[in-house]
Amino acid sequence: MYLETYRTFFGVEIGAPAGMFLSELQNDLKKYPGRIKWTDMSAIHITLSFLGDTASGQIETLSPLFQKLCDETSPFLVALNETGVFPHANSPQILWVGLDDETQTLSALKTKIDDVAYEAGFAVDRRSFVPHITLGRVKFLKPASELLHQLLSAELPSLEWHVRSVNWYRSILKPSGAEYSILKKFELFNGGSV
Repeated sequence: MYLETYRTFFGVEIGAPAGMFLSELQNDLKKYPGRIKWTDMSAIHITLSFLGDTASGQIETLSPLFQKLCDETSPFLVALNETGVFPHANSPQILWVGLDDETQTLSALKTKIDDVAYEAGFAVDRRSFVPHITLGRVKFLKPASELLHQLLSAELPSLEWHVRSVNWYRSILKPSGAEYSILKKFELFNGGSV
């Protein structure tokens, strides 16, 4: 039987005020020299777990398991808290804004998703999780560039939002960049409130 295969990952959406700020920050950074593949701000999200090639049948089979773990998690707050680069400032590859996951709920949710995915045969990334939003991927940037200085010294406003659901995304790679669509949305448990 033929099954269509998608490139998929799990992630959560960004609150609108935080999204507006990140878009402004990115626009400010674009003024400085450097070759950066900038993230499309209309599709920003926090990636939790990248699964890669996923058969359409797996999406239907595994969705109840992912919904169950989301049913066990209440909505929670996250906030912008720092800027940074991966792997480090002397060799920047990813420009990002980090999140305050004070209750560790986001990290715990990622671990639960990884566990279900691993049991289903996916190769999950078990490296330490740093909750972040990618602003851009560096193609070329001079050492000690002004762009890097601006990013790392940026003052972040106090912006927080509730995470109320987890999305199972499909990613389509195109020359213009990745395009995302939501395959499934899993609401977090709200106990009849929130």
